Amino acid sequence: MKIQKKKIVLIEDDVALGNSILELLLLSNFDVVWFEESRVALHYLTQNIPDLVISDLMMPDMNGEELYLNIRKNKKFNVVPFIIITANVDDEVKLRQFEHVVNDY
Repeated sequence: MKIQKKKIVLIEDDVALGNSILELLLLSNFDVVWFEESRVALHYLTQNIPDLVISDLMMPDMNGEELYLNIRKNKKFNVVPFIIITANVDDEVKLRQFEHVVNDY
């Protein structure tokens, strides 16, 4: 019996950081789809439900907070954990993410 890999969607616009995270996740035996643009990721997510979403907060077109709020509008994503990653250390930003019920920050 083959064990199915957990599917992760990674949204990170910084290529160097995205490559590093992708490599770590692949080495940990996850199936990863990486997007550099949040709108492209959002379109993908309308057709696919992963086991986990990891998104950068600060992105040019649609930031991670906006992406999260758009995803959560669809009830089928209520059980999909969403993690926001960022270099932003502003406590107000962090608190706002947890108020939105992001799974981790």
